[in-house]
Amino acid sequence: MNSYFNSAVLYKQKKPLKFTKVQLPILKKGQVLVKIIYSGFCSSQFGEIQGLKGEDNYLPHFLGHEACAKVLSIGNKVKKVKKNDLVVIHWMKSKGIECENICYRSNNGQKINSGKVTTFSEFSVVSENRLTKVSKKKLNLKHLPLMGCSIPVSISTLEKVLKIKKKKNILILGSGAIGLPM
Repeated sequence: MNSYFNSAVLYKQKKPLKFTKVQLPILKKGQVLVKIIYSGFCSSQFGEIQGLKGEDNYLPHFLGHEACAKVLSIGNKVKKVKKNDLVVIHWMKSKGIECENICYRSNNGQKINSGKVTTFSEFSVVSENRLTKVSKKKLNLKHLPLMGCSIPVSISTLEKVLKIKKKKNILILGSGAIGLPM
């Protein structure tokens, strides 16, 4: 595999992402290299691009936090997944190692920042605790990115924010990315 790959990078807020060739870093403890199959795009990414939460101190950087991917290789001490596993990439912490933030270099040497999970690229280095292995049987891969954001947010909203209990009736109005899974 070529050591450079394409990624959509946010260089400036309120501007379109730019496709940039970046170099794969050497995997460190708790890091997993994946090939992105499908990625989602949620309102958090739109808000980040538009600067809705204020100034971004980490520019330029990668984006994306929900996808399905194939594991290509694993870093030191990774036990949760192995090569060729199908995984869902998500922003919520789960079991496994929480690795340090990942840093990439563009083909002209510029530093490109990244968090522990990004998905707007051909390949990504992801923290082990942001991956969940899924079965390869009878799954529509296009739907798997929903497991990385919309579905967990829906469940969390019902359980933690609304404190819904079993055997209670509720009415949910709305059929967006959060309302439908609820």
